Amino acid sequence: MKNLNVVVITIAGLGFLGFGIVLLCWPDMALPGLGIQALSDQAQAEIRAMYGGLEIGLGVLLLTCFSSERQIFGLQLSLASYGGLGIARLLSMLAIGVATPFLWVALIWEGVIALLALLALRNKARVR
Repeated sequence: MKNLNVVVITIAGLGFLGFGIVLLCWPDMALPGLGIQALSDQAQAEIRAMYGGLEIGLGVLLLTCFSSERQIFGLQLSLASYGGLGIARLLSMLAIGVATPFLWVALIWEGVIALLALLALRNKARVR
């Protein structure tokens, strides 16, 4: 099961890192697909910081969690971050009544990672 832990942490970390790099470096390319418009330089800076910088930071942090001592933290961070995103996205989709292909793909991505992290954490607890 060690392999599952590393796989989940790697996928979670690379997901944040990749998405963060795109939104930090090329927000104008990514934003239209997300249905977001950065109408001012201030909005661009905020998108680069929150969607770019924060996600890069989370990705880098997760990619430092491969040792057995840090795997539980990496799995907890994966569950909390992707689970929180997925729950908020689902509630928003239901409240607003919107379900675009991007939202479905993102929701599935977040849900799968959160579920895998939860399963890996449960497995790790049983091994102890």
